[in-house]
Amino acid sequence: MMKDEYIKNLENLGNDLEKIKEEVENIKISTDWNSLRVIPLLNYIDALIKALSSYPYEEFLNENFIEIIKLDLEYFSKNLEGLKKLLDSEKKYFVQEDKGFRRAL
Repeated sequence: MMKDEYIKNLENLGNDLEKIKEEVENIKISTDWNSLRVIPLLNYIDALIKALSSYPYEEFLNENFIEIIKLDLEYFSKNLEGLKKLLDSEKKYFVQEDKGFRRAL
């Protein structure tokens, strides 16, 4: 069913965001991207999953609703892609040492 696929896609995106959240915590960058972007996205995903779980299947047959689903998935995917790029960029400036991270020279 489309509803189950949508919920599964949201859960997968949430898992990817959780991984990014952990990586951001590990490198301790100066900007708190978890509070600014990752956690709000995770909260939004959780709220959508809860709301969709209570919707009857008939709601998913509506064309407008299907379009909204596609737009939401695109929104989350683009945010996830942007966060991955940001994280990769930040990782280039940090070097791991025995006692943590320091800015690379």
